[in-house]
Amino acid sequence: MANADLVRKLDAAIAEWSLLKHPFYQDWQAGKLSREALKLYAAQYYRHVEAFPKHLRMLAARTEGPLQSLIRENLAEEENPAGPHPKLWRDFAAAVGVGEDDITCCRKQWRHSTLTNRRCRKLRRRRLMD
Repeated sequence: MANADLVRKLDAAIAEWSLLKHPFYQDWQAGKLSREALKLYAAQYYRHVEAFPKHLRMLAARTEGPLQSLIRENLAEEENPAGPHPKLWRDFAAAVGVGEDDITCCRKQWRHSTLTNRRCRKLRRRRLMD
């Protein structure tokens, strides 16, 4: 399967889970979020941004062919030395008023971890590719 076909299939498989459809992101795009909401989000979401490259490495190790190539391409973007995503996220957090200690020591919110675990279980049950 060509990379373009694979990307189309992946995009279709995840379209229903698009973060941009979530009310929080819609409010953010509309400029309706308070600075406090953005600060909490910046601190909480950093845990994902920081861990994501590790997840990509593990996933790449479990795949092969075009899918592995796409995952490695995504990983290279995440870890780009000119702008690694965790650093970019820390810059964003600082811009909304979150200190470095707040972002690296932020306790995981129960609701966030519960939703993440529930979503992961659902995704594991679904076939990604035909």
